[in-house]
Amino acid sequence: MAAFEVAAQGAIVGRVGVPHDVELDPSGTFCRNLGMRSKPAPRAYQPELLV
Repeated sequence: MAAFEVAAQGAIVGRVGVPHDVELDPSGTFCRNLGMRSKPAPRAYQPELLV
């Protein structure tokens, strides 16, 4: 949520991993023209990311 709050208008916010229990305000992202890209983390990196 912090990334969306500080992102500049028209920015793309990237997320790695599968989000759980995340709620985004659609009107807030739409009005600020924010985009989001996400992808599951490769299994090879998961142990390092979970630390």
